[in-house]
Amino acid sequence: MRNLQTKPTAISGDEVCRLMRKHGVTIRGLKDSTGFTMKRIREVRTDGLACRLAARDWVQAITGADPGEM
Repeated sequence: MRNLQTKPTAISGDEVCRLMRKHGVTIRGLKDSTGFTMKRIREVRTDGLACRLAARDWVQAITGADPGEM
């Protein structure tokens, strides 16, 4: 997947995919633990997130640990 957006992102879609792969988190598993829809998870995996606070929440949901200030 390649992020072709021109908007600045706090975390790119590729980084989200890498984190999920590294921590063994599936789209369905993330849906079950967070309540996000699978459609939204796929959107974030493609587009990334521009909001630093939202990116922090996503990183915490994927890793299970507080990432601290981003």
